[in-house]
Amino acid sequence: MKNIDLACAECGNKLAEIENIELSLVNDTLAVLLEQGLYSMFLFLKSRGSTHKSPAEEMYKKISSFLEKRISDFKMGDNALSAIRKYLQNDPAKLFRAKDITEKALVYARYHIRANTKDKK
Repeated sequence: MKNIDLACAECGNKLAEIENIELSLVNDTLAVLLEQGLYSMFLFLKSRGSTHKSPAEEMYKKISSFLEKRISDFKMGDNALSAIRKYLQNDPAKLFRAKDITEKALVYARYHIRANTKDKK
């Protein structure tokens, strides 16, 4: 089994490599996750307007894929609410783990973006 911290770092790096990703989108996504939870975070990413739409959609896909690999029996599909209800609602430990590793991946994404911005200067 892969080290979870390394897996989060790899996911964060993939998020940071999304074309036209902005630090503000990652910060806002992290804030929604921390304040409102996993489902709200996915709704937030789905709802982003034209300036963030493509990067937000990519973030949604990459985070979904990451969770499917890291949380046993979890399948996101196209509907976050259905997936969370079906796979995580009755298992608080899985729900908290999903939130925790998503948070860690987003924090790594922030650092990767900052590091990449510094390297370009």
